[in-house]
Amino acid sequence: MKTFSIKRGDTWRQSFENEDDDGKPIVLTGSSAWFQLREKGSDRVLLDSSEVEGMLRIDNSTVYLEVSAQLMAALPVGKHLFDIETTYPDGTVLTSETYALKVIKDVTRTL
Repeated sequence: MKTFSIKRGDTWRQSFENEDDDGKPIVLTGSSAWFQLREKGSDRVLLDSSEVEGMLRIDNSTVYLEVSAQLMAALPVGKHLFDIETTYPDGTVLTSETYALKVIKDVTRTL
C-alpha cells in the first residue's frame, strides 16, 4: 500500500494517473470521481469530496486532488486510508488501490 505523508494544516495536492495494463493513459473525458478519507480501523469519514466543491478535478487521464489547509488542519494526526472511485460515461465504476495518508503533527500552528 502506497503511503503519502503531509503535515497537519498544510495544503495537500496530489495527482493520480489512470493507465491501462500496458501503461497507456486512460482518457477520463465525461467521467466523474469520488474520494473519501477514513480513519484507519474505523468507518469514520474524515474527508469526502462530494461535500467540498473542487476537491477533485479530472483532466485527460489524471485525477487531481486538492485539500485546503483549513480542512487539513482539522484532521487528527495518524494514518488514514483512502481510495478514488471513478465512474465512466458508460456507467462502469472502478476504484483505485487503497492508499494510506500519514498526517504528521505540525509544530507551527494557531492554538
